[in-house]
Amino acid sequence: MRRCIQLLIVSAFFGAAALIPSDQGLNAAPPPSKPTSKPPAKPAKPTKPHVKPHPPSKKTFKVQARAPHWRNVAAVPSHSAATAIKRRLNHQGWQAKIRHTRRGGSYVVSARMVHWHTRAVVRNPAQAHRLAQMLMAQGFQARIV
Repeated sequence: MRRCIQLLIVSAFFGAAALIPSDQGLNAAPPPSKPTSKPPAKPAKPTKPHVKPHPPSKKTFKVQARAPHWRNVAAVPSHSAATAIKRRLNHQGWQAKIRHTRRGGSYVVSARMVHWHTRAVVRNPAQAHRLAQMLMAQGFQARIV
């Protein structure tokens, strides 16, 4: 057992000695560089488009949304949870009301957004139309002002 440990230590010592770099690599001169005959290539200049791009619009477009029809938002088992949901919706600009269903014993929160609310202000009319279409896909009425 003792001989195996000695053999392991000696082999580790010789292995580490073989991995240590010699000083010859540090003192050696770098290889001479070859002279280049032509300078490095410059990047190509971008070509100008034939059609002048439109300047950015100075007019701003407001995308507004509303939801005038009542929709059921949540059905919860406790009155306190329904009240918390109603307060949060009122804070966000919705009109909300709570209804108690006797059959299920749950409280249903319904909400609607009567007034127009600005959802985005953009300078690009195409972007304004895309945002309005997204809002309409979510069930809102949308307009661009």
